[in-house]
Amino acid sequence: MNRYILDTDHLTLLKRNHPVVRAKISSIPPADIFVTIVTIEEQLRGRLAVISKIANQPERFSMAYDYLFDSFQDFYNLNLLRLDRVAADYFQQFRKQKIRIGSQDLKIASIALSQKATLLTRNYKDFIQVPGLSIEDWSV
Repeated sequence: MNRYILDTDHLTLLKRNHPVVRAKISSIPPADIFVTIVTIEEQLRGRLAVISKIANQPERFSMAYDYLFDSFQDFYNLNLLRLDRVAADYFQQFRKQKIRIGSQDLKIASIALSQKATLLTRNYKDFIQVPGLSIEDWSV
């Protein structure tokens, strides 16, 4: 059984019905596709930032809150992975090695390694720096 984790970019592509991503994911059993809690955090922060920016634009509230609502409904249907102790240990180890990628990406990579999963991402430039991480880009 192969496990696949959607990085934030691939989750966004899936939500936008990217034809190649949608086709490839449709060919995999749903039980083998996951999203990390870190990706959920990133998505929620983005939605909340939009709501914050439009605080003085009531005509846009409905749309912003619809996006937030839709995000929660989408999350409910996903197989979610937590940042457990094993992933936290990977994260600390990589920080000590001074791997130069963002903290959120490093957390996602750590979860992927702890789960022995392949990370689906377009961000090869950063994730290629993480030793032992299996990555694929399903958007091409």
